[in-house]
Amino acid sequence: MDLVRTLRDLGLDLAVIRQVLDREVSVPEVATAHADALDVQIRTLRLGRAVLRAVAKRGSTPQEVDLMHKLAKLSDEERRRLVTTSPKPSAPRSATPSPPASPRLSRCRTHHRRPHRPLRPGLWSC
Repeated sequence: MDLVRTLRDLGLDLAVIRQVLDREVSVPEVATAHADALDVQIRTLRLGRAVLRAVAKRGSTPQEVDLMHKLAKLSDEERRRLVTTSPKPSAPRSATPSPPASPRLSRCRTHHRRPHRPLRPGLWSC
């Protein structure tokens, strides 16, 4: 009975606990699978927290919130493609360059490196 309570406290559902009790799966197998699932949930929660902190700090509009959320969900490969792929210009570029969106992103561009997703909100690295 202690095992059942312990596994429930750790977040396992009754169907999985039944499989453990019936010896269909071992405790280490269940622990590994559950820990992996928790890793995914933790990454998702951290990402959501980072977006919410940025929204709160910037006072973002609903459109900016939507865009930040979409950008934050991009994979590393999608982000790399977005940063390194330049769109084909439809009109001639002006002689005056537009100001960078952020000094940190500007620094990344001058170093010819792509920005990486921050581990903590507000910490962009190149």
